[in-house]
Amino acid sequence: EMDGNTDSLGDLDSVVRPVYNEGMDKLASWEGLLTTMRRILGPFTKGDMKISDQDVQKLFTAMKEAGLTGMSLELSDGEIAEGLEQAFLRHLKQEGGVGNNVQLEIIRRLVACPKLQGVDAADMALCLSLVNKDEVLENSFFLSRARQLVDAHEPYHFTNVLSSLETILFFLKYLDKEDLAQCYQEYRKVNRGNPVALQYVAKAERSYSPGYELVQTKGRNLLSESDVQDILAEMNIPGRNKNDMVDGLRQIFFWWAQLMKETFDLLVLPHHTQVVCMLMCLEFIVGDEIPDCGALIAEMGTGEGKSAVIAGLALYCCTKLGKKVHVVVDDENLVERDFLTYRDLFAQFKTKNGETIKAQLCVSASKKANRYSKDENIRP
Repeated sequence: EMDGNTDSLGDLDSVVRPVYNEGMDKLASWEGLLTTMRRILGPFTKGDMKISDQDVQKLFTAMKEAGLTGMSLELSDGEIAEGLEQAFLRHLKQEGGVGNNVQLEIIRRLVACPKLQGVDAADMALCLSLVNKDEVLENSFFLSRARQLVDAHEPYHFTNVLSSLETILFFLKYLDKEDLAQCYQEYRKVNRGNPVALQYVAKAERSYSPGYELVQTKGRNLLSESDVQDILAEMNIPGRNKNDMVDGLRQIFFWWAQLMKETFDLLVLPHHTQVVCMLMCLEFIVGDEIPDCGALIAEMGTGEGKSAVIAGLALYCCTKLGKKVHVVVDDENLVERDFLTYRDLFAQFKTKNGETIKAQLCVSASKKANRYSKDENIRP
């Protein structure tokens, strides 16, 4: 082409030229992305100049587009890759961030990741904020667990697993102080004036009453491996509550605790409020009909464990009742997050006919093509 010999391809011209033209278009696109990043990074790398939020967004967008179109920044221009890491770190510190080793690894992994579909600069900021802790003794446990999660997951999972870790550690701190009797008092208090809901509270209390909790956690060290293993062994004892519905849920909770232990190396148990909520819903589904109750709606606040309640109910309905369950969510990212979180739990169970539970997720066509093209359980 450069020699002007356009006829040398002969009969192959119609095949080769479209590929060549496509390659030249991609090259031009890559050069444009590199130019954009060099222009933004230039003044910053030459001095102590601050980097703005807008520049971080532009850099992240260019970096993301480069990866999605097949360009390796480290191979194309290693100095730009290093400059991106430095720019993101400086912006973090400008905004009051610590710049600990976990944050450095998150930035490094994001810059090196070839596919950032569904991840943007806001996600990076959130991930960095979730682990924004000084590297002191009191934070060493959290930061060590956070680093393990970052090392074990792809960047598009960082937000989910790191936010889960924060929540787990918060509730673990107070798990041994939970009181089932007080839980029922609160349920009756918030449903005062709603006689139908109070009847379902009473049904749940007969199935799951104080003194017959899933396990006893008071006086135990929930960060001790031996105590955790003892608790898991108790969870796996059938018939402890002498109630078929609670025993069915117990098996779900046991396997969930096992899987979360493998992921986070921490004990994760359902809270009394979650167990009571599930029992009320199941009493509505399979129990004796209560007059004037056409529907039962559970209202749960942010961070109170809606996802775990929904997953547990869905699994119980499939395994014990032989039903199919549809979970409808108005946010594709949230339903994707929960599907990926709980799919290993679903795979531990079988239907009443002995078939392994099959969970499927519906996503947009673009997400299917870019992220899940080989996953037969995720459909457009």
